[in-house]
This record gives sequence, C-alpha cells and structure tokens, in this order.
Amino acid sequence: MALDEGAGVMRLLAGAFAAAAVWVWWPFPAPGADPVADLISMHSPRLHAAIRAWHYLAPALAVVGAWSVAASVALVWLSGGRRRPAAGVLPPWPLSRSDAAPAVVVGEVHHPVEDREAASPEWLVIPETGLYTGMLICGAIGSGKTSACMRPFARQLLSWQAEDSRRRIAGLVLEVKGDFCQQVRGILNDAGRAEDYVELGIGGRWRWNPLGDGLLDSYSLAYTIASLINQLFGRSKEPFWQQAYVNLVRWIIELHRMAPARWVTLQDVYRCTLDPERIDAKIAEVEALVEPPATLRVRMADVAPHGDELAAWSWRTEAGGILRMSDDAALREQLAKLHVPFEMDRRAPVDPARPERLDAVKRWYAQDWLTIDTKLRSSIIEGLSVFLSVFDLPDVAATFCPPKPAGEPA
Repeated sequence: MALDEGAGVMRLLAGAFAAAAVWVWWPFPAPGADPVADLISMHSPRLHAAIRAWHYLAPALAVVGAWSVAASVALVWLSGGRRRPAAGVLPPWPLSRSDAAPAVVVGEVHHPVEDREAASPEWLVIPETGLYTGMLICGAIGSGKTSACMRPFARQLLSWQAEDSRRRIAGLVLEVKGDFCQQVRGILNDAGRAEDYVELGIGGRWRWNPLGDGLLDSYSLAYTIASLINQLFGRSKEPFWQQAYVNLVRWIIELHRMAPARWVTLQDVYRCTLDPERIDAKIAEVEALVEPPATLRVRMADVAPHGDELAAWSWRTEAGGILRMSDDAALREQLAKLHVPFEMDRRAPVDPARPERLDAVKRWYAQDWLTIDTKLRSSIIEGLSVFLSVFDLPDVAATFCPPKPAGEPA
C-alpha cells in the first residue's frame, strides 16, 4: 500500500516538473507574438484561456500517462508480477463416506475480515442440521455455480453411505436443459449407485402427477402453479393476476378432490378453465354424493299382481325378495293408487364435511368467478392456458397427467 502511494506521488511530481519546464523553456506566446493566438483572444477570451491552460497541462498528463504505461509493462512482462505470500496448508479432508451423519464442505476459512490468505486456513463445513434449512446459490451466467458448487456438493452428498441402501441420500433434480442431470448420473456411477438414477421425462416409463399428493392442500398447489407461471412468463407487478390464478386453480382442484375418484391432474384443471360446462357437470357430480338420491323399496310379492300397471318402471332385484328403484314422484303416486306398500330409503353422505366444502365451491363459482367481467375472465384464463395447455398434449399428459393408480383408495 505504501509503495503504491509513493509511486503515485512520483508520477505527480514528474508531471508538475514537465509543466514547469514548458513554462520556462516553451512559454505560451505573449500578446502580439502570434497573430492566430491574438485573433482567438479577440473573439473568444475563454477559448484562448483554455488553450493556454492546455499548453501547460498536456505535457504533464503525457508524462504521467507514459510513466503509468511503463510501470505496467515492467510489472507484467519484466518483473513477473507481484509475489503472493506463501499460502497456508489446509488440514486433512474432514469428511468420509462412512461418517455417521452427512455434511458438505463448501470452501475454506481464511481471515475473517481481510481479503488475504491465512497461515492456517480451515475447512468451511455445513453439518447435517444446516443442510435441512436449504441452500441458495446466486451468480451470473457462467460464474461457476454448477462447477464450483452444485457438482462438488452433489458428489459429497450422494457418495455418503453409498453402500447402505437404507441410509444413503436420495434427491430430486429439476432442470430445464438436463446437463446437470447427466452429471448427477455420472456421480452416481462413480459412487456405485448407477441403479438409483431414475429420469422422469416425456416418453419414459415413469409417470408422475404433480397434483397427486393428497397431503398438500389445494391452496399450496395453486399458489405454486401461479408462481411458476409468473416466473416463466411474467405478467405485471400487480398482485391481482397471481391472486386470480390461485383462486381459479385452487377451487377447481378442491372440486375434483370431492368427486368420487378424488383425483385431479393439470389436464383436468386446464380443461375446466376453458369449459364452464365441465365445472357445472363436476358440481352436479359432487352434489349427487352430498345428497345421494333416495330409493323406493317394495316386496316382490306386493308388486306381482300389478305387473301391467308398473311395467313402465325398471326394478333392481335384491336378496330377500326385495325390489328397488330410484325415487320417482310418478312411481310413488302409482304405488299409492294401487295400495302397494313401499319404503323410502335415504342414504347418508359418505363424507359429512363434503356438503360444506361443496357450498364453498358453489359460492366461489356463482358469487365470485361468474361475477367477474367477461373480458377480465378471458385474460385470467389466457394467462393460465399459456402454461397449462402444454399438459393437454398427448405425450405430456401421458407422463404428467396419468390416471389414478388402481390400488389407490378413493
């Protein structure tokens, strides 16, 4: 630092000496000595003063610039650059594949406040408890996020307890280009875990429904979809658009989860946003579960004498000589006219909370969604469809919108 300050002072002194030498030996032309200078002075005194100052300042700047160039050339090509102080020796690598708990070495610890290497550096290690909180890696394109962070971190974690099938670490890699996925595949091969690599992609043998996790509430799923759309395509800094996306997707998911199959995919969400009749049909389907239709029960012996009068209705035969049919006002009237005894059978809903949930969906649909201006509704749907329409393509739907697994309970 002191050497740099001394060199700067010497350059300024050399520049001042050059200006003084010009002042003494090559002074600016006096009035009457140079017709051109006199003409400039007559028409523009300010320009004449600037030329006069530049006459003495230019040599000084030239000397300072030449000194800087010469010093740089000498530093780079002649002296070989400044010598760095001898680096300290790091201790042995702190991690092992057989450690009791996983950890990640993220770098070295040197001086806490100064930008210089320490004589006795240490490893910077994130222990197991720190790994559960997540990690954020920021950097510009090409700054080395993958090569300096992601690749070594993945190698350390995926190699830990690689021989123990119950303890070794699993992971989920989400990437657009797929380059890092291939690097992870190589890391698993090196660790002896080649069979652990499973790639989920279009045309593969694996299927995954992003909305198939019943433990996640509909709002969380809808918020994730809306956030992803805003990140990929952008909209406006106004929160209205994301809130509108969340509201529409959330209630569509909620409605499908009340249906008999309790299964919803992104393809279902997309088609419901485009076709209001699908929402009406789904509401009607759920209403049938909330209020199961009543049935009429009669004894076969009581109906037998009136076969012609009751031939217009189709009956289901049950054990014990019982006939059953869906409730029908005309049938009840005919049975009463024929003096045929019958019983009404009203079944209770399977899910006691389903009626209240359905009422919430119907309130949103009738008092919120349908009251929005038609053009605004179209804008909301268009903002969703630019992303959700991808899942209506057959190859994408086959991978990410599979039917409900046969063994999964309703």
